[in-house]
Amino acid sequence: MSTWAVVSTDAVHNPEVADWCRVLRERLHGVVVVSPNGSPVGPLPVARGVGGPLDRLLAGLRAVPDHCDTVVFIDDAALEAVSSDIVVEMVGCLAGDDAAVARAIPVTDALKRVDGHRVLGAVGREGLMVLRTPHVFRREALDDALLALPDPCPTDLSGLLVATDLRVRMFRGLPHRARQARRGWPVLR
Repeated sequence: MSTWAVVSTDAVHNPEVADWCRVLRERLHGVVVVSPNGSPVGPLPVARGVGGPLDRLLAGLRAVPDHCDTVVFIDDAALEAVSSDIVVEMVGCLAGDDAAVARAIPVTDALKRVDGHRVLGAVGREGLMVLRTPHVFRREALDDALLALPDPCPTDLSGLLVATDLRVRMFRGLPHRARQARRGWPVLR
């Protein structure tokens, strides 16, 4: 099984991003970096990509070899929140009928129901999750979902698969905290 990562980042000149990508490349078969200006990140293949996550994933997929079985999509926020160990663990969770595995974070913000300008009351958060990258995709399922893009097309990547009746497994992540300072990034291994 061949697994490649598509890393979407605007911080290509940040040394921590280069280190993170280098460590990830050691753990997977390859890494493609997608950035708005196509700036290089060391010896890694780079694709120019702008727009939302789907546009950036598509830009990165052009540089991923056709024989690749599994694709991991990671964005800037995940680079600060997860280690390469978590990425590898998520790849290992892709099993059976799963088309993808998505990192899910419990909702911790207070939610309120409103009517116009009036707050009506609290909404329970039990069972509510926010999906964040990394997302791990079976390449074949992703290709099938892209060929059958629903109208309107979902704006989130896991929504694309769910909209085409493909199964997405949840990987429970830690509650989302405020973005960490770059120097406070987690250990890479």
